[in-house]
Amino acid sequence: MKGPPIELNRACVGAARIALAAMLLSCAPTCARREPAEGGARAVIVVKNRFVDPTSGDVLGTIDGIAKGPFPDAFAAPDPNEPGRYTFGSNLVVFAKDRRVVRREGARFEGDAIVYDDAKGTRRWTTPLEGRTPSQRAPDVAEAGDAVAVLLAQELRVLDAATGKTRWRSPGSRSRFLVFGALVVTAELEGDLETGKRILVARRLADGSEAFRVVLGGRNLDPARIVERGGRIVVSNRWPRSYCKIIDQEGRVELDLTEEVADVHAVGTDWLVAAEHRLARLAPGGEPVWEIAPPMKTTWLGAGFLALSSDDILVFEYGLAHDSGVGLVRVSTAGVERWRRALAPLGVPHSEYYHAGYVLLDREQLIVVSQGSSGSFVELVEPAKGAQLRRWTYKESALK
Repeated sequence: MKGPPIELNRACVGAARIALAAMLLSCAPTCARREPAEGGARAVIVVKNRFVDPTSGDVLGTIDGIAKGPFPDAFAAPDPNEPGRYTFGSNLVVFAKDRRVVRREGARFEGDAIVYDDAKGTRRWTTPLEGRTPSQRAPDVAEAGDAVAVLLAQELRVLDAATGKTRWRSPGSRSRFLVFGALVVTAELEGDLETGKRILVARRLADGSEAFRVVLGGRNLDPARIVERGGRIVVSNRWPRSYCKIIDQEGRVELDLTEEVADVHAVGTDWLVAAEHRLARLAPGGEPVWEIAPPMKTTWLGAGFLALSSDDILVFEYGLAHDSGVGLVRVSTAGVERWRRALAPLGVPHSEYYHAGYVLLDREQLIVVSQGSSGSFVELVEPAKGAQLRRWTYKESALK
């Protein structure tokens, strides 16, 4: 990238030209965490295919092998369990501190087979797909202990992680799946396309036996996402009817909401819910403990949470399918709003668009990252009051 990035204040960013994308971004959940400084060194973050110093805005290098252009696979996702580690949909793992790029250990699709590589890149096994094709509904490969679950277009298959041999298979079309402890959970259609209904089925990885099933609704209510939050299964959908169900390990529905929910966060036995029209803390039965306006008023939301103290949580939201900027709210677990900020969008015109954000806490500054099809920005925010410290923007042309 030639020349320094452009530093902007609040008044320098134009209003967004917002248009919903034709396709919904379906990706791994947004991660947020603390980014500890080691030995007084400044943090290094990953923004699309760039290593960035968030304090100066300098681009320290670029990453080969990352998908270029307006695609979700081009977006970096920080690992919530390992500071400085980022993953991409392209199966690459990036370590920001030493700018190291490695291929992710484990199973993945390669051509017409499933392959497994160890940490050194050595091929452990190859299992042909026998004419089957991937589901095209990411994620479609997941590992748990000694098993690898694979979601194919017309089959769910579980392989032995050591040998790649098929442990069991179950025919039929499934749209989403999640490996949840010793279970693999899938969204399926029970019955035919005219009169059937959508169900969630949990099977044991060991032998494929059914553990439980939950009815989601009519045939059109295929979930957009199945994730794990707080030791629970969270199933959600936006269109044609919004819903969110939180299900425990035994298949009991703990919370059943009929609204668009971007994400949830466990607070004791309660749930903090980032929804389209509210940010709320809900008791186990769904009754509001408190609720306030959401960080951002838009639809097709992505969201995340970051603990700032034992009592305060930062909630951030962004549009998954348009140049939305990022909305921030710092709120206590008792519902006291400390501050809120709307970080301006880039103001770029677009039709189909993908967008993902994340937030880190480094020293006494929040690092807010927005990665979009037509550009990205990094904004530094003071945690106590929410004041803007600096902002850097990066144009898409730098990727080409």
